[in-house]
Amino acid sequence: MRHATYTSWFLMLILLDQLSKWYVFEIMLRVRGARLGFIDWLFQAQTIERTIESLHEFTRIEITPFINFVAVWNTGVSFGMLQNAPDFMPLALTCFAVLMGIVIFIWGFKSQRPLERAAAFLISAGALGNAIDRFRFKAVADFFDFHVGDWHWPAFNIADSAIVIGAGLLILYILTGKPEKE
Repeated sequence: MRHATYTSWFLMLILLDQLSKWYVFEIMLRVRGARLGFIDWLFQAQTIERTIESLHEFTRIEITPFINFVAVWNTGVSFGMLQNAPDFMPLALTCFAVLMGIVIFIWGFKSQRPLERAAAFLISAGALGNAIDRFRFKAVADFFDFHVGDWHWPAFNIADSAIVIGAGLLILYILTGKPEKE
């Protein structure tokens, strides 16, 4: 992937993540309150109290017997860990995600190996997509709900999916990559 293409795909993934969150929360799931347009939704910061109070404004949509769309505000980290952390945690997580996203983006940008570059692109775009939510809402908007019977996987979004796929590609690269000559 050339640098311009790499950067374009990176930016498009962040945009797709934000568009999907807006569409699912505002168009598909909102049952009460005014629906916001994408630009208004993107630039309207909310307090976490307002964000969590607004959950009664959304519904759940069953897509298949094992997939739902739901409105979940994750104030913790991966899989909802650290939900009851101190008040400074959203800011700390946002700063950490932005820093790591930038470092991983630069690493991927410099890489000449396509699999490593793709992994870095997915991980960094996912980290920055979720950081945008943390900056705006002090929580991450999650909406995919996979379940088997009453057992539910923690809700997630496109940014989370990009991080997991990127980590998988990175593991694949590490396991199959040939060591470079020194």
